[in-house]
Amino acid sequence: MCLQRAADLLSAFQARQAQARRRFLALQARNKAAFFAAHSSAAARRVYVAKQAQNLFIFTGTQKKALHDFFAVVQVLKAFCLTLPTS
Repeated sequence: MCLQRAADLLSAFQARQAQARRRFLALQARNKAAFFAAHSSAAARRVYVAKQAQNLFIFTGTQKKALHDFFAVVQVLKAFCLTLPTS
Protein backbone atom coordinates (compact mmCIF):
# COMPACT_ATOMS: atom_id res chain seq x y z
CA MET A 1 0.00 0.00 0.00
CA CYS A 2 2.74 2.44 0.98
CA LEU A 3 4.88 1.65 -2.08
CA GLN A 4 1.85 2.02 -4.33
CA ARG A 5 1.14 5.43 -2.80
CA ALA A 6 4.73 6.51 -3.50
CA ALA A 7 4.38 5.41 -7.13
CA ASP A 8 1.04 7.24 -7.38
CA LEU A 9 2.61 10.44 -6.03
CA LEU A 10 5.37 10.28 -8.64
CA SER A 11 2.87 9.64 -11.44
CA ALA A 12 0.70 12.54 -10.29
CA PHE A 13 3.71 14.85 -10.13
CA GLN A 14 4.77 13.88 -13.66
CA ALA A 15 1.23 14.42 -14.94
CA ARG A 16 1.13 17.91 -13.40
CA GLN A 17 4.48 18.71 -14.97
CA ALA A 18 3.23 17.57 -18.38
CA GLN A 19 0.14 19.75 -17.94
CA ALA A 20 2.28 22.74 -16.96
CA ARG A 21 4.47 22.21 -20.04
CA ARG A 22 1.43 22.08 -22.34
CA ARG A 23 0.08 25.28 -20.79
CA PHE A 24 3.45 26.99 -21.08
CA LEU A 25 3.74 26.05 -24.76
CA ALA A 26 0.18 27.25 -25.40
CA LEU A 27 0.98 30.56 -23.70
CA GLN A 28 4.11 30.92 -25.80
CA ALA A 29 2.10 30.24 -28.98
CA ARG A 30 -0.48 32.90 -28.06
CA ASN A 31 2.23 35.42 -27.20
CA LYS A 32 4.10 34.69 -30.42
CA ALA A 33 0.95 35.17 -32.49
CA ALA A 34 0.25 38.49 -30.78
CA PHE A 35 3.84 39.65 -31.21
CA PHE A 36 3.93 38.68 -34.88
CA ALA A 37 0.62 40.47 -35.47
CA ALA A 38 2.08 43.65 -34.01
CA HIS A 39 5.60 43.46 -35.49
CA SER A 40 6.46 42.84 -39.12
CA SER A 41 10.23 43.23 -38.75
CA ALA A 42 11.98 39.93 -39.47
CA ALA A 43 14.83 40.86 -37.13
CA ALA A 44 12.48 41.61 -34.24
CA ARG A 45 10.66 38.34 -34.86
CA ARG A 46 13.92 36.37 -34.84
CA VAL A 47 14.93 37.99 -31.55
CA TYR A 48 11.52 37.19 -30.08
CA VAL A 49 11.64 33.55 -31.20
CA ALA A 50 15.16 33.22 -29.74
CA LYS A 51 13.96 34.62 -26.41
CA GLN A 52 11.05 32.19 -26.42
CA ALA A 53 13.44 29.30 -27.07
CA GLN A 54 15.62 30.45 -24.18
CA ASN A 55 12.58 30.70 -21.89
CA LEU A 56 11.48 27.19 -22.88
CA PHE A 57 14.98 25.88 -22.18
CA ILE A 58 14.94 27.48 -18.72
CA PHE A 59 11.42 26.18 -18.03
CA THR A 60 12.38 22.66 -19.08
CA GLY A 61 15.54 22.74 -16.97
CA THR A 62 13.57 23.90 -13.95
CA GLN A 63 11.07 21.09 -14.47
CA LYS A 64 13.85 18.50 -14.73
CA LYS A 65 15.41 19.75 -11.49
CA ALA A 66 12.04 19.67 -9.74
CA LEU A 67 11.42 16.12 -10.98
CA HIS A 68 14.88 15.06 -9.83
CA ASP A 69 14.28 16.55 -6.38
CA PHE A 70 10.81 15.02 -6.12
CA PHE A 71 12.13 11.64 -7.24
CA ALA A 72 14.69 11.78 -4.42
CA VAL A 73 11.89 12.41 -1.91
CA VAL A 74 9.90 9.50 -3.34
CA GLN A 75 12.95 7.25 -3.00
CA VAL A 76 13.20 8.19 0.69
CA LEU A 77 9.49 7.44 1.08
CA LYS A 78 9.94 4.06 -0.60
CA ALA A 79 12.86 3.25 1.69
CA PHE A 80 10.70 4.18 4.69
CA CYS A 81 7.89 1.98 3.36
CA LEU A 82 10.25 -0.98 3.32
CA THR A 83 10.91 -0.54 7.04
CA LEU A 84 7.23 -0.81 7.94
CA PRO A 85 5.79 -4.09 9.19
CA THR A 86 3.96 -6.05 6.49
CA SER A 87 1.03 -7.25 8.58
